[in-house]
Amino acid sequence: LTAKEIRLQSGAAAGFVKNTATGTLSGGNSITAADVDLSSVAQSIIAGSLRVGSAVAPTVALDVTGAALVSTTLGVTGISTLTGKAILGNQPMCRVYNSAVLTMTNGTELTLTFNSERYDTDGIHSTVSNTNRLTAATAGKYRIFASVRMVANNTGQRYVAFYLNGTTIIALDFRNATAGTNATVFALSTEYAFAVNDYVEIRAWQNSGGNLDTELDANYAMEFGMSYIGD
Repeated sequence: LTAKEIRLQSGAAAGFVKNTATGTLSGGNSITAADVDLSSVAQSIIAGSLRVGSAVAPTVALDVTGAALVSTTLGVTGISTLTGKAILGNQPMCRVYNSAVLTMTNGTELTLTFNSERYDTDGIHSTVSNTNRLTAATAGKYRIFASVRMVANNTGQRYVAFYLNGTTIIALDFRNATAGTNATVFALSTEYAFAVNDYVEIRAWQNSGGNLDTELDANYAMEFGMSYIGD
């Protein structure tokens, strides 16, 4: 059956079944996967509502009961309501970390670098060049997050900041040094719209009076990442 042999634009719940012996169609029934093959046409248009996975009349333009698999791109104009779980594969996202301690000079910003990747689905990070950057290969809005620890020191102030394209601060956490023998810990996050090739980096600063190291903690410091959340 090809696209030219089936038309579903009339009737609230129109349906047809192909007689495999004669090749003719009869009405008033549901269509099964074996009855319809639209794989050879460039476009298929249904002027009306369509339900997949149930014999109940559709209530919206596309009504799907059960699981739906989209292998390439799905474009939706308007509001989509999901009453179950949506699994989105290959969304642009990246999380990186540094397995080495970095040293911050007193009173000078340090751009943090990252030598390892937990995952990167869209070429967002490189461990070879510009290892400080997360670069958007896909335009859209992203959630950016980071976790940074600085070794214990009671003197002065500290901050970490996200910089867009090396110049614009889009998030900042500034505070006094943590008292006592505890490290100063930052967990910074924000959301921002990126054009293709926009990048974000983290800079850290301290004025303890001397050099101060970052501190490592498996799976949580130093970590840096971004995830696509929409157009």
